[in-house]
Amino acid sequence: MITVTRTLKLSYLWIDSLCIIQDSPSDWEKEASLMGSVYSFSHLTICVSSSPNPSTLFLRPRESDWLPKSFSFPVSPGISVPIQARKCHLLAAPLEQRLYEPPFTSSWAT
Repeated sequence: MITVTRTLKLSYLWIDSLCIIQDSPSDWEKEASLMGSVYSFSHLTICVSSSPNPSTLFLRPRESDWLPKSFSFPVSPGISVPIQARKCHLLAAPLEQRLYEPPFTSSWAT
């Protein structure tokens, strides 16, 4: 998150898992009342769904088959338009199952 924040030239970073004691219902109740003001003034909210914990990296090199591919698409004789296409993700599990995966198990989403 620090790398993303610096790259975007943002001055402040608020990480919910560091600001709320994750296994404390009383801390969550206290901090939950502030969530509206915390998020309402944010420039950007990043929700990392690929990392099960703060120790797992979420920025990693993209596999080559996920990189955009460029080609020309002929629309009529002698005329073609440039096209870029890339592979896209399909949900691997129904939404009901995904509610038990990160980030939905984080304190702010509880």
